[in-house]
Amino acid sequence: MLYLLRHGNLLYPAGGKRYIGRTDLPLSPEGIREAGAWQRALADIAFDRVVCSEAERCLHTARLVAGERPLSITADARLNEIDLGEWDGQLISDIQHRYPEQWAKRGERPAAFRPPGGESFGDLQQRLQPFVEAIGCDSRSSVLAVTHAGVIRTLLCTYLSIPLDHLFRFHVPEAALSVIDTMRQPARVIAVNLDSQSVIPAQTSQT
Repeated sequence: MLYLLRHGNLLYPAGGKRYIGRTDLPLSPEGIREAGAWQRALADIAFDRVVCSEAERCLHTARLVAGERPLSITADARLNEIDLGEWDGQLISDIQHRYPEQWAKRGERPAAFRPPGGESFGDLQQRLQPFVEAIGCDSRSSVLAVTHAGVIRTLLCTYLSIPLDHLFRFHVPEAALSVIDTMRQPARVIAVNLDSQSVIPAQTSQT
């Protein structure tokens, strides 16, 4: 089983919504509370390993969720958020105003569009492919992966064989959990965007 958890809420800069990719913002007090709630919600699941993005917001979330379990946490660069290049950290409204054609192209064709100096979601999917293959080869393990919205959207499209240009149809809130049954071939997505009050799937379904 693969448990995909988005990091908790962040301390965002004032002034409006921004593109946050490689910009490494810290967890807010709410994000710390969310991670603590997941520690309790996932306490009965025997994870074989915990992996996460190299971003501090994911490492912090992973450490809080793991708590005192005797598990090492491995930072994996393949789980890093999409590289937004020169757009990273910029106000979305500013990008929309300054580069309206590029902004529209990213919404219409995210699989192919690269911001200046950045990645497309197709690049991200290619980066994630070795991770997907490794999870498939170790399908009987339970793995917790703490990562980002762009990564989770891309993985959901990959496992569901959905064209990557549709990935923005998935809304992935902060501190939301999605669960993929990797024991099946092909793997099956069995839960999307659970919160810490949900019933968490702990073993493979037989139906």
